[in-house]
Amino acid sequence: MMLLRSMRKGFLSAIFLGLLVLGAVGLIFSDWHGMFQNGYSKTDVAIVDGTPLKISEFNSRVTHTLRQQQISPDEAYQAGLINSLLTGEIFNILVKKEAERLGIRVEDRLIAKQIKTFIAPYKSDKTTDQEALKKFLEIQGLSEKQLVAALRDDLTSKILKSSFSTGFYLPDAFISDIHAYRGMTKDVEVVFIPDASIKLKANPTDADLETYYIQKSTAFMNPETRDITYIQKFTAFMNPETRDITVAILDTSKISKPEVSDSEIQASFDENKDKFEVAASAELEQSVVDNQEKAALIAELLKSGKSMLDAVKKVTGKTDAAQEKNIFSKDALPSQISTPVFLGKSGDVIGPIKTPLGYHVIRLIALKDAHTAPFESVKDKIRKDLQDEKLGNAVYDVTSAIEDRLANGESYESIAKDYPLTVTSFKSLEQTSKPAKTHPFSDKEFETILIKAYSLKDTTSTEMADFSSNKLYSVRVDKISAAMPKPFKTVKSDILKQWVSDHQSQENLISAQKRVEDLISGKIQFKSLSPITIRGLSHAGATSLPKDVIERFMLAEKGEFILAFSKDKEGLYIGRVTSVMLPQNVKSDPSLRQSIESVFSDSNYMGYMDFLQTRYPVKINEALLARTYGKAENDAP
Repeated sequence: MMLLRSMRKGFLSAIFLGLLVLGAVGLIFSDWHGMFQNGYSKTDVAIVDGTPLKISEFNSRVTHTLRQQQISPDEAYQAGLINSLLTGEIFNILVKKEAERLGIRVEDRLIAKQIKTFIAPYKSDKTTDQEALKKFLEIQGLSEKQLVAALRDDLTSKILKSSFSTGFYLPDAFISDIHAYRGMTKDVEVVFIPDASIKLKANPTDADLETYYIQKSTAFMNPETRDITYIQKFTAFMNPETRDITVAILDTSKISKPEVSDSEIQASFDENKDKFEVAASAELEQSVVDNQEKAALIAELLKSGKSMLDAVKKVTGKTDAAQEKNIFSKDALPSQISTPVFLGKSGDVIGPIKTPLGYHVIRLIALKDAHTAPFESVKDKIRKDLQDEKLGNAVYDVTSAIEDRLANGESYESIAKDYPLTVTSFKSLEQTSKPAKTHPFSDKEFETILIKAYSLKDTTSTEMADFSSNKLYSVRVDKISAAMPKPFKTVKSDILKQWVSDHQSQENLISAQKRVEDLISGKIQFKSLSPITIRGLSHAGATSLPKDVIERFMLAEKGEFILAFSKDKEGLYIGRVTSVMLPQNVKSDPSLRQSIESVFSDSNYMGYMDFLQTRYPVKINEALLARTYGKAENDAP
C-alpha cells in the first residue's frame, strides 16, 4: 500500500541526484544507530538541530524512487538505498540551515530561468509558458510552490559546494605523475601454462564422479556457496527452478467515474480564485519591417486612417510584415514594447520601436485590466480537474482495499468478484521463459511479471504496481519448484569432462606455485620455461594477454615473479617485468585535471557536511526505518 500512496504525489529526483550520489558513500551521522528518547515524535524519521523530517514526507520521496527502480522497500532497505535517500534529505536540511545562517538566498530570477529550461520541451507555438509549466508539474507530481522550493534548495546547495571547488588547485607535478602512470609501459617475459597440458595420474571411477556431481550440485543450489563460476559450469547439469504464478490486473478505466456537482465546482472556484487571475493584457496589431524609414511611413499611414494591411502593402508591396490582431500579457512582450503599450490608450499608434526582430509599428486596439476569469469560462476545466482528483481518490481507495484484503490472506479470485480484476495463471515458468502467443501480455509486460515473480522469496503476492496509465498489476507465486540436478546417467560424460577440467586446474595451480618458488630461490632459470617477451605493455592492453592479466603485470614491481589467473583462459601465467618506461614531456590534459579536482572537491564537500553535523546535531530513528522499510517485527518504537 505504501507504493500506491505515492500515486498522488511526486518527487523531482533529478534535482537531488548530486546529493543522493554523495549520500551513497555512507557518511556516518551522530547517533546513526541511536533510538529517539522521550520528547521526540514517533513519526520523525530524523531530526536535524530540532527540525523534524516526518516519515510521511520522506516516504513520498522513497516510494517515487522505488517505483522508478522497480524494487521493493525491503530490498532497498537491505541494499542501503533507503539510508542513502535519507542522507540526501538530511544534507538538504543541513545546507538549508547553513544557508540561512550565512544569509544566502537564491534570487527569484535565477529560479525562473531554471524553470524555463525545464519547461522548454513542453512548449510549442500554441502553448503558453503557464500551460507548459502546468504540464511539467503534472508529470512530476509537484505543485509550483514545491518546484520553486526544490530548485531554491538545489541552487543553494550548488552555491555552497562551489565555495569548496572554486580555487581548488592541484600542483602540476601531481597531475604530471598521474599522466605518467597512465602512459607507463612495461616489457614483460611471460609463459602461459594451459590446464589441458596437465596429465592426471588416474581416471575417476563412477563412484568418484557421482560423489563429485552431488557435491557440486549441492553447492550450486546453495546461494551461500554458489558463485558465477558454479553458474557458468553447472547450469547445463541442472533442471532450472520453475514457478507457478498468478497475475492480477486491475483495469482502472472500469472504476466508476465520480460525478461532480455544480455546487462543488462553484465552491472550488470561490476557494481558489487566485488561481484564475488573468493578468493585464493588450489587444493589438503590429508590423515588423527591416528599416526605420519603412516603419515611419507605415506609422504615418495608420495615423491617417489606413488599416494595418493596407499601410504595410502600400509601403512594402506585400502584406507579409503585417500581423493580425492578438492579445498579449505584459510579460509576453519585450520591455521596449510593453512599456509604451501599457501606458497608451485604445487607438494609439506606437512606434517605430527597434528590437532584435526589426522595427515595430503597433496599433493599440484595447487594454484590459487584470481580473479574475469569469466562472463560466473556467467551469469546464474545474469540472475536469475535480473529476480527475475524485477518480484518483477512487483508484487509490480501490487499490488500498485490494491490498488490505491480500494482506489478510484473501485470494485474487475472491477479490475479483468485487472489483474489475482480471486473473491469469501460468504454470512452470522458468526465469528465462518467453511469452506464449495466447496470453494477454506484451513481451515487455511479461518480462516485468517474470522479474517481479522471481524477486519474491516465497509463495506470496506483491503490492499493486503500475503497468500503464490505466492498469495496475500484482503477482502471486503459487508454487516454487527448486532447481534439481539432472539424473547422473544422463550427464555422466559431461560430468567426466568437468571433473578432468577441475582436477587439471588444481594440479596446474600446485605445480605453478612450486615453479614460482623455485624461480625466486634460483633453483630453476626462467628461460627453461621458454617465456615470450612482450614489449610496451600498457594499461590500454595487448592482444597477446587477457585484460585481467595485464592489470596484474602493470601493478607488479620490476624483476618480481608473479602468478596470474585469467577468467578468460583455462590456464595460468607465470611472468616478470623486465623494464619500466615512463613517458617524457607529457602534455597537459585539462579534462584529467578537472576530473581529479572534482574528486578532491567532493571529498571536501563531504567533510563540510560532516562538520555541519557538529553545528546542527542529527538524530536518526533507525527503529522507525527498520519497521517501515525492513519489515522488522520486534523493533522498539
